[in-house]
Amino acid sequence: MRLAVTLANGAQTGDVESSIGKLAAAFDIDGVQAAVSFSMISISRYTRADEPPTTLLHLVRDRNTDFTRLAAVSEILRHIADG
Repeated sequence: MRLAVTLANGAQTGDVESSIGKLAAAFDIDGVQAAVSFSMISISRYTRADEPPTTLLHLVRDRNTDFTRLAAVSEILRHIADG
């Protein structure tokens, strides 16, 4: 969630959602869905079809764009996704 919050402060919502999916896939975590809007980030994981998902919600109260931090987090995510 912390990476998603950092990304959301400067990246496009679709890029944040895609990055969350890539991060989960890099760690072999399946069943992950992410939804990012201007005011909220939601990450859910479905472990079984007959059970409700585990969901994390983060309400975005402040938006401070820090492109240096955004670039650093993006680089970390690239390294994780590349293995």
